[in-house]
Amino acid sequence: MPTLVFIPGLLCTSALFQAQIDVLETTHKIKVADTTGLDSISAMSERILAQTDGPLILFGLSMGGYIAMETARLNASRVHGLGLFSTGARADTEDRRKMRNDLVRLSAIGKFRGVTPRLLPKFLSPQALQNEQLTNTVFYMAETVGQHNFALQQQAISNRIDHRPHLSSYTGPSCVVCGDIDELTTA
Repeated sequence: MPTLVFIPGLLCTSALFQAQIDVLETTHKIKVADTTGLDSISAMSERILAQTDGPLILFGLSMGGYIAMETARLNASRVHGLGLFSTGARADTEDRRKMRNDLVRLSAIGKFRGVTPRLLPKFLSPQALQNEQLTNTVFYMAETVGQHNFALQQQAISNRIDHRPHLSSYTGPSCVVCGDIDELTTA
């Protein structure tokens, strides 16, 4: 049976997938990818491959989707399924790279507070913003990941490759989902 690998997005931890893990852990082998301490999507993908055995089904949100696609590119024979959520296959544009670099510079001069209340509407729907438990989880995850890993993750995202040329060679099942009101990843 394939291992289900959940891959968190930027500033996210295993808490992102806890509801799914709670349901699936009694019937499936579960792994949550560690996306900290590395500055490239490829290195994060290689870590997943090194820390798991056998076939994998990958579920990635945003940055986690970039990592899932890269893992499939690096070793498609082990990837038996892809779930890609609020993510994209294109490399960052120059404008996005500049924005990311500006955020990292700002975070390095003591302005990092994880996800601020002002940024929260970019990550959650208006309805989700009313859920205090959910918003507290988002704040907690960002604080847990911290400024150093935020900078590494932004560098990894900024330097990722364009996966569009590689996706056609992946022949396993996949599911791609993006919300209608997603502000960061448009359909």
